[in-house]
Amino acid sequence: MKNFICVYDFETDGANPEVCEPVQLASCIINPATLQIVENSEFSSFMRPDNIDDEDYYEDHKDTIMWHTKNYVDGFSEMKSSDQEKEAKKIFQKWKDAPTQNQVFEEFSRYLSKYHTTQKRQSMFTAPIRAGHNIRNFDDVILFRKCEQFGLLNTKKTDVKIFHPRDSVCIKELAFLWFESLPEPKAYNMDELRGFFGMSAHGAHDALNDIRDEALIIQKFMKLFRLMTQKVKFKDSMKN
Repeated sequence: MKNFICVYDFETDGANPEVCEPVQLASCIINPATLQIVENSEFSSFMRPDNIDDEDYYEDHKDTIMWHTKNYVDGFSEMKSSDQEKEAKKIFQKWKDAPTQNQVFEEFSRYLSKYHTTQKRQSMFTAPIRAGHNIRNFDDVILFRKCEQFGLLNTKKTDVKIFHPRDSVCIKELAFLWFESLPEPKAYNMDELRGFFGMSAHGAHDALNDIRDEALIIQKFMKLFRLMTQKVKFKDSMKN
């Protein structure tokens, strides 16, 4: 593999990737030669939901805003409801004051362009490979929807311009292939996997913390697979 691997994650204002608005995007880059995280390769930005100025936005998304606030504020569950509301309003205002989604996607596109396999003749095939947890069912859906909105799809509108069009790495699928016959972990969501691997849950569901944890898991699996490929021979293994 020559392409860099970009571990990326959205935080959103809802659970349905077909309609929710991204409120945070973070990523980091894994070097395919060494499987180490590239120094100073982290990207992180909050962003404005397109509809945040709607009169009913806060009330319509209050449960999700509260959920995010709980993850950001230590001791949130022990607070009085009035104090919880104050903290939630701070998160809401943080989203409202954030850069527009168009600005963030333009910055993210420039960021990814630094990690092509070549700088002279860049194409989708020299672009980084996208990676993360459950990206095919969630993050990729948002990515494609927003890239279409901001003109970042290719001419056939089948792939995004900013990532490699074919390859991707999904932790949820890696975990299923490795653990499906074992009693643990009991599920393959990140909260369950963090506990299983002995990782701290502090700061979970902040996109920057999530991509750091996801990158460590991807590194571990890829190092394991590279070790196993030296011992397991598939070539000609099914010849009669």
